[in-house]
Amino acid sequence: MALAAGIKRNLEVQGFRCDALQFELVEPWLRFNPAICFLVAVLGLSFASPSIFFWLAAFAAFGVISPHSLGDLIYNRAIRFLTKTPPLPPNPPPRRFACFIGSTWSIAVALAFLFGYSFLAYALGIVFLLVVIPMIFWHYCIASLIYQKFIGYHPA
Repeated sequence: MALAAGIKRNLEVQGFRCDALQFELVEPWLRFNPAICFLVAVLGLSFASPSIFFWLAAFAAFGVISPHSLGDLIYNRAIRFLTKTPPLPPNPPPRRFACFIGSTWSIAVALAFLFGYSFLAYALGIVFLLVVIPMIFWHYCIASLIYQKFIGYHPA
């Protein structure tokens, strides 16, 4: 089954090569890590917890310094054996930049909660959720678009 043109375009903005063998089998699992981030952020906002957002920042930062985010590793080391699907490819630079933005944003939310700026924390947290939703459903990543606009990346 071929990827829809919009999904393919959004994944290419993140730096993925969608023509790779069996890529359409792993495409749904590229939503897993953003979905985890979304759920953790909802939890953090629900409890107004700087600790949860600091953990989310660390979770996202792992995706900056490692070829795979933690959600991708969970899939690659466990879930894919249950689903009998191929491993996820390493995160390209635009997606790693998105992890950096997510980590930085999570720290901002955590600090706002920590220092009593609840309105700011909730506002930043809601923006975070609104940015992650399109990643989960359509692979539309604003941070990767910014990366492409200013730096550009074309996989070999």
